[in-house]
Amino acid sequence: MPFFPITLVLFSYFIHKLCVEKEVSPWGYLGGFVAGFILIMLAAFAGCLFFFGPHLMNDPDAQKKLESMTPFAMMFQFLLFVFFRRRIERLPFPGEDDDNNVPPSGGGREGKDFSYFR
Repeated sequence: MPFFPITLVLFSYFIHKLCVEKEVSPWGYLGGFVAGFILIMLAAFAGCLFFFGPHLMNDPDAQKKLESMTPFAMMFQFLLFVFFRRRIERLPFPGEDDDNNVPPSGGGREGKDFSYFR
């Protein structure tokens, strides 16, 4: 099971890199990702206890039974990474939305003639 800490570090690095590119603080996203990662591991452990019983550790084939839940845990962890990556990618760049909200200059538009108010 040394694969899980490696994936945690690797996915956290990519989330941090995306946040730096988008110029947002990565700590909120990293905290949410690590918390979700830990919850997925706890859910996988609870699933093992539910499916294989509370005496799982006394079983000589416990390692094989635990390995049967590993693909599901890895899949949910990857989907959690994809969720956070998409949330970060949808963030606008700083200053990007300011340029789009500026109305065009009125040089070529003809407006109403308010000269009779003078």
